[in-house]
Amino acid sequence: MRILISRTDKIGDVVLSLPVAQTLKEHFPDSEISYLVRQPLVHLIQQQPYIDHVIPYNNGAFMKSVHMLKHERFDIAFLLYPGFSLSLMLFCARIPERIGTGYRWYNLLLNRRVYEHRKSSDKHEIEYNLGLLMPLGIKESLKAPALIISKAMLHAASSLLKEKGIDTKEFIVIHPGSGGSTLSWPLKHFKNLIRLLLEETPYSIVLSGTKQEYEQSETIREGCNGRVINFSGLTNLSELAGIIARAKLFIGNSTGPMHIASAVKTDIVAFFAPSRVNRKTRWRPLTTSLVFEPPVPECKRCLLEQCRHYNCLSLISPEEVMERIRNWKR
Repeated sequence: MRILISRTDKIGDVVLSLPVAQTLKEHFPDSEISYLVRQPLVHLIQQQPYIDHVIPYNNGAFMKSVHMLKHERFDIAFLLYPGFSLSLMLFCARIPERIGTGYRWYNLLLNRRVYEHRKSSDKHEIEYNLGLLMPLGIKESLKAPALIISKAMLHAASSLLKEKGIDTKEFIVIHPGSGGSTLSWPLKHFKNLIRLLLEETPYSIVLSGTKQEYEQSETIREGCNGRVINFSGLTNLSELAGIIARAKLFIGNSTGPMHIASAVKTDIVAFFAPSRVNRKTRWRPLTTSLVFEPPVPECKRCLLEQCRHYNCLSLISPEEVMERIRNWKR
């Protein structure tokens, strides 16, 4: 059986879809599983033993993609991230079984549909993904993602750390950005938490982020000693995953790198906004973690400037976070 899994959105979404491939491989060990993802994620997931092939998604080459998928002669396709173009692509590729959510008009192009809304965020994202296996008679509730980091990726990460004078066994990764996907803990709070960590622990601090977040990380690093290194924009995704896998602790907002940390079993300190779409019920890490939420009521969506709490995450103090870490790590 040839199976295609399509998940063409962000890092965290792809990581949280990996249990679908794991579960399918367990039920159909002789199946051949291919993953359709955006180019930056190809190398990150192609190391996984339950994935046979990874296909880069090109949203600007519709007919070329259709011909490629048709040539692969897939038996089943799972559309985990819905979209009209992707639904049409699977339809035109004449994949016999096309499985996805049934609540969007264009999913009439799919022939096996699961009717479950995600907007309430009452379940974990992994549970929603695994729910799409129901048409095959597979019932799986919740399974933590497992991301295998190759020796080559770990070696590349170690080389980068050593170049900056960082002990590969004695550092913490702090990821202060969110890529605009959620509310962020304030930069000044990250800076003050780093000050406390430097005072109370022997660890170096690696600041991670995108190239666009480099200056933001520099603002946090400014005035700190040489144990704080800004890696923002200096690593590719595979190198970042290797660094996170080697870290003693990951601290950050609810973002893709946080989900990588969860999938490689690195301990996590995470900050979650109270908006329904971002709530921890749906996106929490499934590994050892401290999860912080502000002491405010849940809201339907975050309207920052109109909210009487403004950035409610600012109500979580660095001192509170450090106290929890201190007691947690005893």
